[in-house]
Amino acid sequence: MPFLKFAIPLFHNGESPDLYSYSMSLNYRPLDDASNEIRVIQLLACPGDRTSPAAPPVRCRLKHVTPKTCPKYYALSYVWGDCEDLGELEVLYTSDSGLEEQWETITVQKSLVSALKHIRRGDRSLVIWADALCINQADNAEKSIQVHRMVSIYENAYEIIIWLGPAADGSDELIATLCDIGEDLTRLAWKDGFFMDLFHQASRLWSSSHNGQPQNSTQWFLYRICGRIPGKRVPSMAALVALLMRPWWTRTWIISEYASKEDGYFMCGDSRISTVVLVGVVNAYQVLNQALNQELHQSNSTLLSNAGAYEKEIAFCPPDGFENCYILKITCSWAKIHSFLSVATFPRTNRLRQFQCSDPRDHVYALLGIANDRLPLQPNYTKSVEEVYLETSAAILQNGQSDILTFCQRDRNYSSLPSWVIDWTANLTLSPVFTFAKYSFGPHLHTQERIRPSPINHATILEDIVRISGTCIGCVALPGYTMPELARSSHAEPGPLQKPMSPSEFLVDPELLRRWLNEFWTLLSRSGVIVSEAPHQRLSKVVSGIFGDLYQFRTGITEDVLIRGLTELFTKEDHKADGDLMKLFLWSFYGCLSSDLERPFVTGDGLLGIASENVEQGDLIVHFLGASLPSIIRPQGAEYCQIVGPALLESFMNGEAFTGKIKPQMFIIR
Repeated sequence: MPFLKFAIPLFHNGESPDLYSYSMSLNYRPLDDASNEIRVIQLLACPGDRTSPAAPPVRCRLKHVTPKTCPKYYALSYVWGDCEDLGELEVLYTSDSGLEEQWETITVQKSLVSALKHIRRGDRSLVIWADALCINQADNAEKSIQVHRMVSIYENAYEIIIWLGPAADGSDELIATLCDIGEDLTRLAWKDGFFMDLFHQASRLWSSSHNGQPQNSTQWFLYRICGRIPGKRVPSMAALVALLMRPWWTRTWIISEYASKEDGYFMCGDSRISTVVLVGVVNAYQVLNQALNQELHQSNSTLLSNAGAYEKEIAFCPPDGFENCYILKITCSWAKIHSFLSVATFPRTNRLRQFQCSDPRDHVYALLGIANDRLPLQPNYTKSVEEVYLETSAAILQNGQSDILTFCQRDRNYSSLPSWVIDWTANLTLSPVFTFAKYSFGPHLHTQERIRPSPINHATILEDIVRISGTCIGCVALPGYTMPELARSSHAEPGPLQKPMSPSEFLVDPELLRRWLNEFWTLLSRSGVIVSEAPHQRLSKVVSGIFGDLYQFRTGITEDVLIRGLTELFTKEDHKADGDLMKLFLWSFYGCLSSDLERPFVTGDGLLGIASENVEQGDLIVHFLGASLPSIIRPQGAEYCQIVGPALLESFMNGEAFTGKIKPQMFIIR
């Protein structure tokens, strides 16, 4: 048999790193594209021990099928994992004539072997579709066609099986408990309005007026998940967060896989739970987490005495795990009614996470088939990463979506890309909630109405240059210090450090946050602007004007509570007096910040804003027609300019640049 390379993504230099350069001796036969052939594997039964190290090897038959001949099959969603961590399975490839050839032992990812070991049954075989085996990863032409069909492959599957990995961190007990809660949730025949009602009920959970007994079915379920119903167990928050922080939740491909087929189940070791049940129960706990957060902010701290230990555990639970599930659910519900740009950027609202895929081009290709605007692009793995990213940004701009410019980064992994092209392997500079807040679905988010939509801007693109209209609304007069710079040294000159600190090192430091907010006041003083208000009053207006909607979006907490928190931060001498409340405020406030948007600046007109650390004195602030927010650009000579990043600028967060008579000018970006 020929010795073929397997699972080798091509990178921008045309080479593949050793990490993905492993081999399997399997001679793939071409698929018949005219009849829409795909490959499936028949996973053979394994009576007795299936999963221990001493269990028999995984055995499966690999065969070609068409839509007419395809049996009922399950689509597998899993993490490829480290491609140097390998395992073996036995494959029998059915020939074109129907005759079977000899069994072969092949090398694949250990994560796939582990998944198949746990999925296989003891009494019967199952038909599975798994990308690593069913697509010839070494054939770029075949891979391009099959990836284009993956949405339909998942749609036509009987169910999706989501493999989260082996049992760990109390996952067996956790899943059993979540299944029990799911049964109670199902009996309530919950609908879309259930979770909003749950939020309202939870907001009154600690009210002195309640008599300790549930008054309706929604309140009963609230008591049930809070541990107030005798005999009903509740999950460990630590175990739940551990499950929701597993690598599967960070894959780019899960969006199209889950959006295509929501019917199925999650598997963790030998435990399984319905996808609908897990997402529903996690949604309930996220709603409770937000409601208890709001109650803590809006109420006197003495109300903490009315909360049980488990309720406090829920309230102070880190939001990252909840967000992973929430972002998946919401993005998938958006997929069929929103654009590629919206679908591709919204999952990145979690500031501590970056969605991953083994091939950088899949950041684009994984989402093309589910967005509603159907960009005129198809997977083509013969193209370089730069070519794919450039043609994607060009297609989005030509579709009239200038918002793409607010997501462009100065720091990128592919330095040869034009500044107007998104590098999907790098962190997005701007949290997309700013740009897409008008599509909000939160129960308590009432975003300020935009003054009026800016005109749609159809850009002109010639190779790597874009001509686009916009309005210049200011110039950066003075940049200030970022939080990492303040944390490292109070005497550093403004500008990016060689090695920025991790945001996690100062998430809950009141003094550092106060010093950073004081940077706005310092900038005003240095610019000569006369301000009649006290610092905390002036800064509360600035911060609430920039972050008000986003703060409420992420926490469910209103803008007036944000201002109260900021006032306390500036006026209270002992921030530890209400340690739990201050910690909660700082967690939620800092969660609104993007780790790449931390440099305050003042304009020549005395307006305050925030930008990426790369902003420099003399940069221009421009609102492009069709964009939701301003951008910062840097002139390159007399004719051209480059995108530096987005600008969060007071008085210009809701379309104010387009009041009165618009005076657009043409900008040439490269």
